Parts: sequence; C-alpha cells; structure tokens
Amino acid sequence: MVNNKITKSSQLEKLVLLELTNKKFGKFPNLEYYETYQTLSKEEKDKIDYKISNEIHLIWSYINGKMLLINKKNVNSIFEYNDLIQPVSPIILKVAEEFDIKLKN
Repeated sequence: MVNNKITKSSQLEKLVLLELTNKKFGKFPNLEYYETYQTLSKEEKDKIDYKISNEIHLIWSYINGKMLLINKKNVNSIFEYNDLIQPVSPIILKVAEEFDIKLKN
C-alpha cells in the first residue's frame, strides 16, 4: 500500500515550487497556493513570507533584470546565482533542482 500522507515539509516544498513557478511564469498565487499556505505552521508561513518569497524575487530580479551594475556577473540560473553571487536557501535549491527550474526568462 502506498502512503499518500503529505508531510508538512513536503507542503513547504510544494509552496516553494508554486512560488518559483509563479515567478517564472509571471502568475499570481491561485487557490492551490492559498490552500497549501494554510496547511503550514506559523513558523513555516513566516519563513515563506519573510525569507523565501523575498529571496526568490531577488534571484529572479538579478537573473532577468536589466540592472546597470558595474561588474555585474552574467547569471542564467538559480544554481549559478548560488555559486557566483550569494548562497541560496537549501529548500530553494532542492526544489529548483528537482523540477529543473532556473528562473531565466
């Protein structure tokens, strides 16, 4: 028998996936996003609200932005951003690798 129980950590990963895909495709959160969000603990919600969402936005902006920065390194993926700019949260790296998400438009 297959265990279909969804763990809290997998719900957090699912929400990170939804955050990444929403950013990649320019979508707003939908019902699935909000339903998943409601299953998280307060600590996990705070992590998404105050850290993960902001981090994903900064990564996407750096990769896709037309910033006029002197010596701006050319970065085409979350993994290059992690290696060349600054460390990325492990959960973002895990989900991005698992679903091959790079955030490059």
